[in-house]
Amino acid sequence: MNQTATGSLAARRGMPPALAAMAVLCVALFTNLWALGEGPLARTEGHRALTGHEMVTTGQWLVPHLYGKAYVRKPPGMYWAIAIVESIAGRADELIWRLPSAIGAAAMAMILWAFGRRWFGETAGLVSGLSYCGLVALWAQNRSADIDALNTLASATAALVLIELGFGSGEKRWAWSLVLAAATGATLLLKGPAGLPVMGGAIVGASVMNRHWRWLARPSTWGGLLVGLIVFGAWAWLALTFVREHAMTQDMTGVNEVASRLSFTDGERLRDAALLGPELLVLGLPLTLAIPFVMLRSAGEAMSESERRLSRALVGAFIAAIVISMLALLNRPRYGYMVLTLLCPLAGCVVELWRRGGYGEMARTRLRQISTVSTLALVGLSLGLIAISWREAHESRPLLITSGVLIALVGAVSLFAWITQRRAIGGWTLVMLIALAALPFNAFKTAQEFDHSGRAAGLVMRDIVGADATIAAELAVMNNPELFHYAQVHVVRYPRGMSEIMDRPDPCWVVFDAREWAKWSSQRRDALTQIHPLPLENKPVLAWFSGAGHP
Repeated sequence: MNQTATGSLAARRGMPPALAAMAVLCVALFTNLWALGEGPLARTEGHRALTGHEMVTTGQWLVPHLYGKAYVRKPPGMYWAIAIVESIAGRADELIWRLPSAIGAAAMAMILWAFGRRWFGETAGLVSGLSYCGLVALWAQNRSADIDALNTLASATAALVLIELGFGSGEKRWAWSLVLAAATGATLLLKGPAGLPVMGGAIVGASVMNRHWRWLARPSTWGGLLVGLIVFGAWAWLALTFVREHAMTQDMTGVNEVASRLSFTDGERLRDAALLGPELLVLGLPLTLAIPFVMLRSAGEAMSESERRLSRALVGAFIAAIVISMLALLNRPRYGYMVLTLLCPLAGCVVELWRRGGYGEMARTRLRQISTVSTLALVGLSLGLIAISWREAHESRPLLITSGVLIALVGAVSLFAWITQRRAIGGWTLVMLIALAALPFNAFKTAQEFDHSGRAAGLVMRDIVGADATIAAELAVMNNPELFHYAQVHVVRYPRGMSEIMDRPDPCWVVFDAREWAKWSSQRRDALTQIHPLPLENKPVLAWFSGAGHP
């Protein structure tokens, strides 16, 4: 039976707020903190972790440095976060370097709980926060030393605040404007313009869906955006001044990367950008299915006017953010993961309406079917991760067996609950499955980190040159900075890169990137001896350089 707007407001009660907040926080912390530091730094983690570590050891926090050379491919936000946590903890390791992302993911879950509760009710808030924990696509970034988890936190928070400013209750707009300023500044300081599509979606899509644009003219809206932009501009000006005063080589790779994304001449990039939308819709399942359910006529009748306005804003923001991401030629799904957070309050709204009786029998049946399939998919994913990780996870096999048994048992209870229409039991067992999935996922991710890390190659290098040796390198540092960290060697870099290294008269150990090796092994072959290919994906080479003019 559908309810009137007055009745829907009265039906907003659910679990006590303190208990709901604790449930969301516990699930978020457990799923993201479990065995967080087991694997070595891999892929681009070393670029963030070691740059942040260098801030602590050198005291130079304004301009990021990587092994003594200015590194501004990305703004300093993630490096600052890592450096702050490392300074507080008084230690430096993989757990500490990944902790900002895990804490940021837990904060994102809590923020979604707060917005879902504010907009649609207690049950909606609980489901909104827990839904974020169940977004499988975001699990890897939430347990990484990379930028993405904090970028999602900042940009999604800014988008949610924009929706509140435009379509919320209208209370305390200047307080929300201050939050918007902080979130906008953090977004730009973390990854530059990469977080703007979700914010643009909140501005354009939400306004189109509600046919309301006047809110953009309010000082509380554009003022918050402007202050955030000024914060970023202040850092950029100070950093540029510092670089010029100290005659540092300016790293333009970040600017070049943005420019390359705006090029319409790369057919492969255009194809990948065109596929981004469908990929995000699939990766957001089952939460993506919340969109048609909030657009049903019966759902609209069960909502208050405020709830209808906010649900339309979320749908419009999600669709517009995807379109903006595609137009910006973002060619990898992970660049658009922050957009998926907008689905969480929508999922909360659907479950709240389901609890109120706002759907007919057919819609309720479809929701139970979706929940049943979601349970099966999560059980299958978890057991699949156990099977994939089994060969490499010798020490953690007892844990994998235990988690597999628990997942199978809880999954069976959850399926029985959905089939017999015990919604509360089905929902909470599904939450238990999300938490339990952290166990096999950690084993899988740890195995991946060992496969893609420079740790093994670093240990080989240390055996050859000895700990605390001095090694000259350039592109190899940019590609695999963790290689030198695990080798425990001193790295020497020069302003002119490998050309200057190969002009030095004194002998030294040199690590070549594969492209550098192809060039210099042909030009200075007589001066390069003791050649050792290193076991790493991009095939770096360690060689003894006898010095210019000294074959």
